[in-house]
Amino acid sequence: MFSWPRRGPREHRWTQRHLSDYLDRDLNERARRRLEAHTAECDDCRRTLGTLSTLVRMLGRPPCSGGERPVVAERVVLRLRDEWAGRRR
Repeated sequence: MFSWPRRGPREHRWTQRHLSDYLDRDLNERARRRLEAHTAECDDCRRTLGTLSTLVRMLGRPPCSGGERPVVAERVVLRLRDEWAGRRR
C-alpha cells in the first residue's frame, strides 16, 4: 500500500489547504485518511483543525438574543489571527 510522508513540509501544506474540505466532508476516502494521519502526528494542524471546527460550529448557531455580542465567536477569530500571525514570523 502507498505510504506518504506525514510530517514533511509538502504534506503539511497539503493538509493546511484541505482542512476546510475535510470539515465540509468534501474529501474522498483516501484524502480523508491522509489528512487524519497527518493531524494525528502534527500538533499544529490538529490545533488548527480544532479551531476551524469550533468556528464552523459557532457560526452555524443562531445569533444571540437581546443584542448580545457573540463573545465566543470573536475569541475564535482572534485566536485564528494570532495563530496565523505567529506562523508568518
